[in-house]
Amino acid sequence: HRNFEGTLVLKPRKLGFQRDFPFQLLNSRGKRLAYIDINELRAVDPLNFKDKKVNILGKLEPIKEGSDDLVIRARILREIE
Repeated sequence: HRNFEGTLVLKPRKLGFQRDFPFQLLNSRGKRLAYIDINELRAVDPLNFKDKKVNILGKLEPIKEGSDDLVIRARILREIE
C-alpha cells in the first residue's frame, strides 16, 4: 500500500450506465490518475470529499489484466489542507 494525492471527483454515469468505479482521482492538470474502489473504506463517506484535494492510502492495480486503466483499492481517505 502507498499514498496517492489528487482531487477526488465523482463521475457516476456514462450514457446512462452505472460505472463500476464512480470515483476518480485527478492530478493537478485534471487528468485521471486512477479510478477509486471505495468498498474497503471504513466509517468515511467519500461524498464528503468530492472535488477536494485528498490523500488516499491504498493498493494500485489494473482494473483487469492487460488493461491500461488503473484502480486504487482505497483503505484510508483523508482531506489535504
